[in-house]
Parts: sequence; C-alpha cells; structure tokens
Amino acid sequence: KEKAQKAYDEIKARRDALNSSMSNYQEAHQKAQSDLSLAQQQLANAESALAKAKSELLTQITVEIRGPLNTLLGMDERILNEEEDILILSYAGAIRNEGMKIMSIINKILARAHSLNNPDEEFFEDKIDSEDYHTAISSGAMEVNMSHIQASPEEKKSTGVENAKDEGNLPDEGTLGDINVDKTVMLISGVDGVNIQNGLSYCMDDDEFYLETVKDYLESKRIDAIQSARDADDMETLRREVHSLKSTSFAIGADRVGEMAKEMEEHAAAGDKAYVDDNYNEFINTAKALENALEKAFTMGGGSLH
Repeated sequence: KEKAQKAYDEIKARRDALNSSMSNYQEAHQKAQSDLSLAQQQLANAESALAKAKSELLTQITVEIRGPLNTLLGMDERILNEEEDILILSYAGAIRNEGMKIMSIINKILARAHSLNNPDEEFFEDKIDSEDYHTAISSGAMEVNMSHIQASPEEKKSTGVENAKDEGNLPDEGTLGDINVDKTVMLISGVDGVNIQNGLSYCMDDDEFYLETVKDYLESKRIDAIQSARDADDMETLRREVHSLKSTSFAIGADRVGEMAKEMEEHAAAGDKAYVDDNYNEFINTAKALENALEKAFTMGGGSLH
C-alpha cells in the first residue's frame, strides 16, 4: 500500500509539473503572439507614417513649383499674344513647350503623392524616370518646331500653344471628371476675394488648366497645415506653410488671401510673434471662408475633391 501511495504521489507530482510546464508554455505562446501583433501594428504604423511623409513632401515640392510655373507660363502667353519679333516668338514658344512638359510631370507627381496616402485608388501607371525629366528639362530651344516663322502674324501668336497641344505636352486630362467647366468658372468668378481674370492669366486663359490649379489648391489642405503649425507654436513651419499658401493663392487669383499671407509670412520670418498673434485669426478665417466658397463652387459645378 505504501509503495502504491508513493508511486501515486510521484505520478501526481509529475502530472502537476507537466501541467505547470504546459501553463508556462501557453502563457509564453500568448505573450509571443501579443508581441508579434504589436510589432506588426507598429510596422504598419511606421509604413503609414512614411507614406504620409513622402506624400506631404512630394505635394509641397510640386505645389511650390507649380505656382511660379503658372505665373511664368502666363507671362509667356502674353508674349506670344503680343510680340511680333520672330526670334522672341521662337524663344517664347520654346518656353511654352518645355514648361508644359514640366507641368505634365508635376501633375503626375501630385497624383503619385496622393496615391501614397490612398493605395486603393488607381492613378498614373506609367513610371516617371530620368528620361522623362531629361526630355522635360534639358531639350532646349533648339528642338522647338520653327515652322511658325513662315506663318501669318495671327498664327505666330498662337504657335506656342498649338505646338504644345500637338506634341501632347498639356497636363494630363481627365482629372476633373464630369465637371461642367463653364459653370464652375462662372461660379468661382462670383466668389468674394477671387480675381478670376488674374487667375486665368496665370493659367494661359485656359479654363480647364485654371480649374486644375484650383483643385490642387483645395486638395493641398494648406490651411490645415498652417493651423497645426500654429497649434504647435512652430513659427518656422508656419512661415513656410503660409509662403506656400501665398504662392498658390496668387496663382488662382485669390489676391486678398495672397496679400494677407504675404504680410503674415514677412512678419513670421522676422520673428514678429506679436503681429502673428494679433492678425492670425482674421487671416485664417478669411482663408477658410475662401476655401469653403471655392469648394462649394467646385462641387456645384460637378467637380469632386479627394
């Protein structure tokens, strides 16, 4: 009986030890699973943050380029419409052609930047490689079609525009969707604070080009970035974001917001926090009112925003 009891106790002890080991294993396994899930979530968060940072950087760079480029092309268009000198017209035609190539690439980069934050949506499938940049930036005036030299004066004035269209160098079409262009331009022309004639002049008096620029303005969410910088009391980021808003506002003819942004940028650059504090609310409220009015006009015209 004693031997049987002893054997029983030993078996029970081994069973308890086995159960304890099994319990420890299960706890370790559950912890490992939890750690793995946490690591996977952290990796997903890091990838999302990286994609967002890339998207914001690409968007800021391209919007910064597009504003001045719009102005340059708008002024060039005036030269093409008003100049009679053949040599100057050839140079202006070259500027137009090469500028539209760059604008097309900028549109692709903006779409690519958006797709980083919206991986389920499809945008441009073609790659933007070094050859694209070389073609857009380095081809130079010598490659311009000079046939307009023998054309009539009226044809000479429009040569830069026609060459760009013939060569397929206009910004990619289709991003406006089913928007009613004439109606939307009319609605925007009634928005307080918008000088639509100025905006159109910066976009070569091309209504669709202008609406593309307005769409970029609305989708850039520059006001949100300004408010974030303000909340963080980050004067340098505030100055940089206000600078971007200034450039893009002038590019669409939003002269009032552009002038207010110009003043805000200058005082922020000088470290004049008192001016920023005193004028920030009026500035941001005016910019928001403009953004809301433009969004309403854009959507009433049949446009959609991301």
